[in-house]
Amino acid sequence: MTKARTLSAAAVLALLPATALTACGGGTTTSASADEGTVTMVTDTKADVEPLIKAFEKKYPKIKVKLSVPAAGAIMTQVRTQLTAGTAPDVIRVWPAGGNPLSIQELTEQNLLKDISSDSWTKDLDDAARTAMSVDGKVYGAPVTVTGIGALYNKQALAALGASEPKTFDEVLDLCAKAKAKGKSAFSIGAKESWTTQMVTYALTSTLVYGPDPEFGAKQAKGEVTFADSGWKKGLTEFGQMVKKDCFQESPNGTSYDESINRVAKGDSLAVIIATNAEAALKQKAAGGTEFGLFSLPATDNAADTYAVGGIGSAYAINAKAKNPGLALKLLDFIASPAGIALVATQTGSGPALPAASSYQATDVLKPILAAQKAGRLTVAPDQAWPDATVQAAHLTALQEMLGGQLDADGALKKLDDAYAKANEK
Repeated sequence: MTKARTLSAAAVLALLPATALTACGGGTTTSASADEGTVTMVTDTKADVEPLIKAFEKKYPKIKVKLSVPAAGAIMTQVRTQLTAGTAPDVIRVWPAGGNPLSIQELTEQNLLKDISSDSWTKDLDDAARTAMSVDGKVYGAPVTVTGIGALYNKQALAALGASEPKTFDEVLDLCAKAKAKGKSAFSIGAKESWTTQMVTYALTSTLVYGPDPEFGAKQAKGEVTFADSGWKKGLTEFGQMVKKDCFQESPNGTSYDESINRVAKGDSLAVIIATNAEAALKQKAAGGTEFGLFSLPATDNAADTYAVGGIGSAYAINAKAKNPGLALKLLDFIASPAGIALVATQTGSGPALPAASSYQATDVLKPILAAQKAGRLTVAPDQAWPDATVQAAHLTALQEMLGGQLDADGALKKLDDAYAKANEK
């Protein structure tokens, strides 16, 4: 039986509504629990939430937030295991819709999240965000930021090479050759943490698949299209070309995410294809005065074809077995408040997914994503429409194998189609 999807094409295209990306006011609820005690929280990047936690503890001086940050790339498996065992933190980082072990759909199927539909800030959710954060009409997560995926590049390093942002795929390969001739790589990829690899194919298929056909995900769920008979074939072929043309640094499967960021910060690689919120990490590692920009990765020989990728970045939910559910709700309400949204969006270089305080200002890196949204040339990451997390797992493994030379595009397509068909039959 085909598993029903929750994201319509209209919802997919609306995940970055213009109104959600402007500063405005909003409300929050007040928990009835005592303002005293300790609430636990888990996320994937400590720096992203530090200002938020400080502001929360300043407002509630008798409440302490105990934050845990799993090792890079480990949050999916670690927190999912904790949730199943009943030992997870009170407030947890989650992902929209379905597609990975900590996505809203995956967690609610096991009754692992608390229904927060009655919180007053949920009235500010636009239709697309509500869909992505809900199951059967009930809201289970608070979307905090919206991000894009693109090539974050070191402006000084690109200029020193005498190069400019590529507008076509041929120009991408030309940039790879120029960088290699100077002992650098055009792109850095931290494939030791497999999740980083998907950013390249998501960027390519936004132009080759999901931009031209917003209904592709729905058609795939009905069995009308497959990975192998779609633009995914060209996307994975181009990924293979990038590998063969040395667009990435040596030993990408042995490079960590932090190392890939550091390479771009120092100028050893020109760019990293990643989510826009990685800008904060780049700035932390770069020398003073280093500036960064972003371009969408082209996939054709016509610059006008290019789409960008964007959607909900960070989101948080409450563990259904939270040890302190009252304080967990209070923290989540603060996160979803205009002040909380502005703090996280500003800290991460992201857009606000809910109304934000007037202190929020978009960065130069995020502006191309907002421009693509305004022009109607923005798609969301395809895994949000995949049946379950096994498809993404097959995708990540296939890309690592392509980087290591053990698999070609056709082999990767077969792995993806096999995983999708099996998941869609559940």
